[in-house]
Amino acid sequence: MTTKTSPTASSRGAQAADFAPWNLLANFGRLQFALAADSASALFRGAEAIRKVQQQAAHQASAHHEAAAQKLRDPREPAELLAIESELLRFDMQEAAHYWQQISMAAWKTQLEMMGCASHLLTAGAGDSFKPAIEAWQSSLAGSLNGVATRPTAH
Repeated sequence: MTTKTSPTASSRGAQAADFAPWNLLANFGRLQFALAADSASALFRGAEAIRKVQQQAAHQASAHHEAAAQKLRDPREPAELLAIESELLRFDMQEAAHYWQQISMAAWKTQLEMMGCASHLLTAGAGDSFKPAIEAWQSSLAGSLNGVATRPTAH
């Protein structure tokens, strides 16, 4: 004499358990931790990209300055010395502009990736489990605000 529960009754019980406050809070904590881990991962990838830009710029500058130093070791005419110095200055200014452009691009991409982590939380259906709780909260707020709006003001 065992009683069988219908599949719809057990699924309703499971849905009700999903909306229990402790389950919502546990799910929120899990989602929050996943967002933090995704954001940290994006931040570290961005740091790697910036470090690669720095390393490449340092390597190019080192090679160019070494070549200029080699040229300056040999006796040169004053006009040639001025040409070497002006070429070095031109290279430094051009590469500095290129360096900062690459750094800002890497930072921009990192920021976009981190913003994407947060948008995944909202668009991937993760917020669906919170929908009933949020709607209940919003309706209670609307009800309490309506009650405040209809109160007469004291003079």
